[in-house]
Amino acid sequence: MKTWLCLTLKESDFSPAYADKKYTSLIFTSTRQGATGSIDITNGQNHSDLYEAKLDKNGKWSTPAPLATTIVSKMNEASVSVSKKGDVMFMTRCPEAKGKVLKCQLYVCKKQGPSWAEPEPLPFNVDSVAFAHPAINVAGDVLYFTSKLAGGYGGKDIWINTYSKKDKAWGQPVNLGPSINTSGDEMYPYMADDDKTLYFSSNYHLGMGGLDIFKAEKAADGKFTKAPENLKSPMNSAGDDFGIIFEGKKIKGYFTSNREGGKGSDDIYSFI
Repeated sequence: MKTWLCLTLKESDFSPAYADKKYTSLIFTSTRQGATGSIDITNGQNHSDLYEAKLDKNGKWSTPAPLATTIVSKMNEASVSVSKKGDVMFMTRCPEAKGKVLKCQLYVCKKQGPSWAEPEPLPFNVDSVAFAHPAINVAGDVLYFTSKLAGGYGGKDIWINTYSKKDKAWGQPVNLGPSINTSGDEMYPYMADDDKTLYFSSNYHLGMGGLDIFKAEKAADGKFTKAPENLKSPMNSAGDDFGIIFEGKKIKGYFTSNREGGKGSDDIYSFI
C-alpha cells in the first residue's frame, strides 16, 4: 500500500471514484488551490471541487483537471459515484450563504458527449436535512447515501433509495438498520460489484481510532443483520480512514486517510 503521491497535495484530496468501466479514469474531491469560487465564506478555506485524472498505457496518471464547468460551481462539490456504464454521476453539492447554515444535497447528472449535463437535485432531498456521499450499485437502481433523516439512530446514518425503472421514479429513503447504523456516525458507503458486500466508515463501531472502514454482507433476505467487520491495519489507522473503492472484483483500489506520514490533510492511498 502506498500514498498516491502523483495526485495528492498538501490540501485535502479525498473520496475517489472510478469514472469508467475500464478503471482508467478517477474522479476525486480536492480543496487544492484554484478552486472555483475562491474561498468558502462559511469556513475560510478553499472550496472543494471535483477533479479527474486518467491512467495512460504506461500506468501513469495524468495531471488532475477540474470537471466541466457544468459540474464545478462556486459551491462545494464532493463525493461522487458514477454508474458502471460511466454515463450517470451522482454527487454531493453544498450551497452556502453568509450567516446561514445550508444543507448539502444530492444531485444527479448525465453524460452528454465527452462532458456532463447540468446536475439536477434528486427528488427525495429535504432542504432542512443534509444528504451526502452517494454510492450507486452495479445495477444502477439502488443508491446508498449518508443523512440524518428522521427515524435514524442518532448520528449520521446510511440510507438507501430504490429507483423503479417501471415507474421511472425514486421511492422513499430506507434506513439500513441497527447492525449498520449506530448513535455515532456511519458515512461514505460503497457497494461492491457482488451487490451484497457493503463498505462504509464509522466512528462508533469498535475500531482503531477516528473513522475506520468496515464491511458488512447482506443476508439471504437482502438485509444487513450481522455485525460489520473492521478491515484492521494497514487499511485502518489511528486517523480517519474512509471512501474506499475497488477495481471491480479485484482486491485492489483506493481509499482516503489522514494518517501520519501522508502528504497533506486527507490523502488518497492505493492498495493491492
